[in-house]
Amino acid sequence: MSDRLSDIEGRVQQLEEIVRELRAAALPGQAVAPTASAVAPPSAHPDSVVWLTLVGRSLMAFGGAFLLRALTESGRLPAAGGVIVGLGYALAWLGAAEMAATEDRRRLSGAFHGLTAVLIGVPLLLEAATRFQFLSPETSAAAIAVLALLTLAVAWHRHLHSLAAVATVASILAALVLAARTGRPVPATATVLAIGAGVMILSEFRGWRWLQWPPALAADVLVVALTTRAAAAPPLEDARTVLAIQAILVGAYTAVAVWRTAWRRDPIRPFDVVQTVLALMIGFGGAWAIVRGQSPTAVVVLAGALALLAIGAYGAALRVFAPRQDGSKTVPIYLMFGMSLVLAAGLLVLEGQWLAGSFGLLSIVLVAAARPLEQPLLVLQAAIVCLIAAESASLLGGAAAVWMNVPPWPAVSWLAMVVLVILVADFVIGSREVVPDRADRVVALAATLVLGAVVVFVVGAWLVRVTAAVSGEVNRDSVASIRAMALAVLALIVAVTGRWGMFPSARWIVYLVLVAGGLELVIDDLSHSTAAKLFLDFAVYGAALILAPRIVAPSIARQAAQPL
Repeated sequence: MSDRLSDIEGRVQQLEEIVRELRAAALPGQAVAPTASAVAPPSAHPDSVVWLTLVGRSLMAFGGAFLLRALTESGRLPAAGGVIVGLGYALAWLGAAEMAATEDRRRLSGAFHGLTAVLIGVPLLLEAATRFQFLSPETSAAAIAVLALLTLAVAWHRHLHSLAAVATVASILAALVLAARTGRPVPATATVLAIGAGVMILSEFRGWRWLQWPPALAADVLVVALTTRAAAAPPLEDARTVLAIQAILVGAYTAVAVWRTAWRRDPIRPFDVVQTVLALMIGFGGAWAIVRGQSPTAVVVLAGALALLAIGAYGAALRVFAPRQDGSKTVPIYLMFGMSLVLAAGLLVLEGQWLAGSFGLLSIVLVAAARPLEQPLLVLQAAIVCLIAAESASLLGGAAAVWMNVPPWPAVSWLAMVVLVILVADFVIGSREVVPDRADRVVALAATLVLGAVVVFVVGAWLVRVTAAVSGEVNRDSVASIRAMALAVLALIVAVTGRWGMFPSARWIVYLVLVAGGLELVIDDLSHSTAAKLFLDFAVYGAALILAPRIVAPSIARQAAQPL
């Protein structure tokens, strides 16, 4: 026995020496490989057992909620007590969600707790106002908003995206149902606006941007419904309350868009563009629909507010975003916002000669500022404003009546002549807009092309009018021949002016006029003019086809004239 013990002690000492040698040979800090008996880390994705456990626990929680409902319906628990206990029960599950989601591996459990709280609390508050009538619509809506905001706070703190989504959608649906069943949309609208504000804050910190859309669109729908009720005869909603809600809608979403782009220097997002446009249309359009027949002073105030917003949009685009050189999309969007607001403000309070004169002067300012500010989009805006002024002065309508030979032709007013001068000035100034960027040149070229086409359209109508008055013939046959010859002469006039190098778009206008002249000959002149007049018309139009391209582009014409 002693020999065997000595042999065992010797072997143990050998094993200890081997272990010491292995440890000494190992590098410092080298990780020890896990043994086969080591416990494996938990799986990153819960298995079916975990999912079934969480679903079963949620069903048990719902069972407790239905027990409270059964006690309330049987009368053993008063309605007030049932609602209070049920709400406390839902808040308890929400607290459990906050406590459970402290670790990544327990985040799913916290999400299930939070979903249970939402699916218990929101229907309970809805039924408390619609079925049990224990709570007023205002109190129920406020409670739904508080519960939704608390849930969003938990979702933000514990990074629970699914919980935030369910809480947002469920609370919005509850608010819509509450408005429909009680006939009181004001509390529901306030709830949706509050939830929208919370979701916007949440989306900024967590990047869950799609969550902004549901409350914003729901708020738009509810404000439209409120506007319809307030504008009805007799009104079904208090006008002041609805106007305040419209102001909140416009102010909230416009301020957020400006804060993101101007303060944080973020690129403008599709949500900012779409929701800001909708908010402005619904807010200001709805306010105008309410006050237009009640208070002219209120309409002027609305126009002033739109003008101030327009000034702010232009100022932000030209003084904030353009100098940064990082707002390639932000600058044109703000410029278009400004133009839309200007148009809305002007159309609210101006009409007739005041509208034509004001918009005509504004078009001159815009087209003159385009080159110094290096914003060719202003040329396009000047064209839009000038066309509105021309229509207000009956310039376009009168020219159309002449070209279409709709008697009697309207008289030419002094205002129409002034607007025509402004139209020509816009065309001349806009044609000299030169920018380095090709896309910008396309914008300026398109705007001046439209302006030039309108100038030719109006001047040609006056030429037809004067020729018909001189000849003393205003019947259909003579007017058809006069129109064809007028178009040929116009093509030559435009070609000559384009030869001066002042109008880069003259070449395109020449071809447009020639095409129009050809259509006039084929469609109208051949059917109504005599052979003698057709001889003269075809001769003049043929000469215009030969001369106009050679005048406007002599180098190209010489190349085309060389023999093959």
